[in-house]
Amino acid sequence: MGYPEVTLLARTGGAALPTRTTTDGDVSFPSVKPREVVLRSGGEASFDLGYSRVPSGDTSCVTAAGVKISLPRVTGAVEVKANVYACGGGHVAVSPVVAGPDGVGSAAAPG
Repeated sequence: MGYPEVTLLARTGGAALPTRTTTDGDVSFPSVKPREVVLRSGGEASFDLGYSRVPSGDTSCVTAAGVKISLPRVTGAVEVKANVYACGGGHVAVSPVVAGPDGVGSAAAPG
């Protein structure tokens, strides 16, 4: 299915904030390759999102009140309220979309 597009949103007005997205894993989830996701009626899909709250060097941190999420091959987007303090200039790591409710942790587990 691929990776979601993620944009951090401002507290006032919901304007887009600087967002730098990577797809090579994070401390909280492994890097996995995207694969086709087929859902039956009522099925679930998920992805992981990670960010650092620790400033490093001279990079800035972005304070967001929400996240706009667009899924691959799906028209439209959803906005989710979330307090996000992403350092590294608004760096967020995303996993590919996987079947099931638990993100790549469940997809990468043996079995």
